Amino acid sequence: MDVSPYGNPIPKTTVLTVIALLEFKGGGSEGIGRSGESGSSKITGVGQVSGNWSGFLVNPTLLPNTIKPGMVAEAEIVTGLQRGEDGGIEPVTEKGEFILQASPQSPYLIASGIEDVTPITGTFTRTVQ
Repeated sequence: MDVSPYGNPIPKTTVLTVIALLEFKGGGSEGIGRSGESGSSKITGVGQVSGNWSGFLVNPTLLPNTIKPGMVAEAEIVTGLQRGEDGGIEPVTEKGEFILQASPQSPYLIASGIEDVTPITGTFTRTVQ
């Protein structure tokens, strides 16, 4: 920890990128409609983004002990695909905040001795731009 010129501790922050496969579980009241887009730019999309999401960690497969339920992080959720200006396919992302919730490990995975699968659950709130 660094110290300011006045002798006060300055906490260090490091960016940790976490990739997870998440499934929307509901609970949001906000709808994001992609069906109104004109032309053939739309490939896939979803109806809602804000709400409860749960799934499994991909990278890292285990969260560091310093990350606890209730912590808030900046997040991006890929909600679909669209055609880019160059004709290629690009992800459609929604930005917002993710509040981590407690995610108990499955008793089946514990009994099976599988340790490389970590569940993750949280609430995503879309940032209005």
